[in-house]
Amino acid sequence: RAVNHDARRKSMGPDPSAYCSKWNNKSDPPLSQVSQMTETRQKLTLPQLAQKKAAGERLVMVAVGEVLTATWAERAGVDIVGVGDSLGMTLHGHENTLAMTVDQMIMHTQAVRRGAPNTLCLVSMPYGSYATLELAVTNAVRIMKESGADAVKLQLGREGAHIIRAVADAGVPVMSHVGLLPHKVHQMGGFKMQGRTAEAAMEIVENARAIEAAGAIGLEIEAMPYEVGKAVDDAVAIFTFSIGAGAAGNGLIALILAECEEMLVAIFALTTRIDAKTLKLKKLSKQSEISRRLQTIPGVGPLTAMAIEAFAPPMEIFRCGRDFAARIGLVPKQHSSGNKARLP
Repeated sequence: RAVNHDARRKSMGPDPSAYCSKWNNKSDPPLSQVSQMTETRQKLTLPQLAQKKAAGERLVMVAVGEVLTATWAERAGVDIVGVGDSLGMTLHGHENTLAMTVDQMIMHTQAVRRGAPNTLCLVSMPYGSYATLELAVTNAVRIMKESGADAVKLQLGREGAHIIRAVADAGVPVMSHVGLLPHKVHQMGGFKMQGRTAEAAMEIVENARAIEAAGAIGLEIEAMPYEVGKAVDDAVAIFTFSIGAGAAGNGLIALILAECEEMLVAIFALTTRIDAKTLKLKKLSKQSEISRRLQTIPGVGPLTAMAIEAFAPPMEIFRCGRDFAARIGLVPKQHSSGNKARLP
């Protein structure tokens, strides 16, 4: 459908991309062309999810809950926007996701759809909205009709496969969830890592297979060791995305985690080298007469003493000790009285 982005931007205030204009690469398209690009981009389709999974392609997925973030996401070129009921915590301030209602999820998804009309949109069915087969079908159909989403997501495994099948048979594209289930936060004793034992890991994998067999188009892998998440991803042909399961899945979050893990390894290696160098310098400072004498000065430690000995210019260029102290950053103790500073 035709989208008037210019009118929408005026109602939203300044163009958010303008704040980043000074970082734009010269090869990037002018900001005036961004709106036209989003109008002509081709939205990812549901059948393409399985195709890209089979091809080993990663997809960019971002969680959003309102029009401005959705607009930014579409302008950035993300493949999927997800409207999760976790916005009950992030936007509404609840301690968990259970308080969200169908009406609220429809309202938030409508806002997201206005901001990202050309991006595949997934919406979570809130707690209690799929407690029975009839309730699940009724609410799923209503959400699809009123929200403008492309698919719904609930949190059921083998025990709810018949509900997943009924929603799919009603013509509603449906996804589900394995691992940590926020809708069962009390039964699970809080937001805790799942799949820590072999039995628990196998249960998660079997749930994933049952979800696929029931007709789901995808599933979320949440809060489990990477090896378990990878086993889930390998066990099914449908689209998966990971939150807290390492690099398993097909979504952006998995790529971010992989990059962060690589950076943490590099930081740890660098920290180890720095610690080794520091220890060596401290040992050398004890062998040098000049370094030992320098360390008798308050504020001068082994590293500073060694740096002075190695790099300080000839002492003859300094008029007095205070000038040398200022050169290396040692500030004399200050005594003040009557708004008149006096340095010893």
